Formats: sequence, C-alpha cells, structure tokens
Amino acid sequence: MDREEEDFGCLGVPTEAQMWKQQADLVQAEYEEVASELRRARANIAKLVEIHGVTALQRDQALHLLASYQRDLSAAHVELTEVKNKIRGLMMAQRASVEGPMPFTDSLASGQIV
Repeated sequence: MDREEEDFGCLGVPTEAQMWKQQADLVQAEYEEVASELRRARANIAKLVEIHGVTALQRDQALHLLASYQRDLSAAHVELTEVKNKIRGLMMAQRASVEGPMPFTDSLASGQIV
C-alpha cells in the first residue's frame, strides 16, 4: 500500500499538508486584497467627509446670502410700492386740477342726495 501511495503521489496529487498550505495562501491573498480595499474605502470616506464639510459651509454661506438678497428685495418692493402710490396720488391730483372740481361736490356740500 505504501508503494501505491508513492506512485499516486507522483501523479501530481498534492498531499493534505500541501492542500492546507495552498488554502492558507489563498486565504492570505484574499485577506490582503480585502485589507487593501478597506484602506481605499477609508481614504475615500475621509475625502467624502472633507468634501461634505466644505460643501456644507458653502451651502450655509449661500443660504445667508440668499436671505440677505431676500431682505433687500423686500425692502425694494416696499420702496417701489411707496413710489407707485406717490405717483398715483400726484396723477390723481393733476387730473383733478385739469378736470376741475369733482362732480356733485356742490350737492354733497349742501346735503342734497342725488
């Protein structure tokens, strides 16, 4: 039987110790690959955290600027409304001076209802 095992071993069939060694080498290579991917993933996460911090700061600055612009726009709208009202009042006064006294002002002053 010993002779058969030697002949069989010569055919290229690995021994149990060789199979375990090969399995250990495969596991070691897989571990090294996973460890390398993990290092890359951690580096990518660190970059993403940094990018997120920068963009969050830029977003906050943009929101602050937007709020400032909205206040300015609101103030300009109020000012525009005031100017429009003044113009409308001046136009009404001009029209009244051109057209003469308002109709029925005499009858209202005397208390007569038309």
